[in-house]
Amino acid sequence: MAKATDDDTQAPRLLSPDKLVAAEGGANAPVLFFDVAPVFGMRGGVFSLVLETFVQDISESDAGDSRRLVVAHLRTTAEGIRSLKEAIEKIELMAAPSQGGTN
Repeated sequence: MAKATDDDTQAPRLLSPDKLVAAEGGANAPVLFFDVAPVFGMRGGVFSLVLETFVQDISESDAGDSRRLVVAHLRTTAEGIRSLKEAIEKIELMAAPSQGGTN
C-alpha cells in the first residue's frame, strides 16, 4: 500500500469552471433550489440544514396561497461544511460588483 503524502491528506481544491471535470453521476444528480435555510444544527459531528422554498397554490378565491416547502435535508461532516462555506464565499465574490467601475 502506498504511503499517504501531504498532498493525499489535503482537501480537494475548488477549480474554476473552465477546469472542472464532471463527477460520476453528475448528469443525473438532483437540482436543489431553495429560498431559505431556517433550521440548522449539529449532532454527533454531523452538520445539518433544512432547505425550504416558497410555493404558491391555486385557491378557490384565486388569491393564491403561499406556503413553505421543504426541498432537502442537507447532512455533512465538518470538512463538507468547510467546503460548502468556501464555495459560497467564492460565489459571493463572483457576484460582487468589481472595484474601479466600468471602462
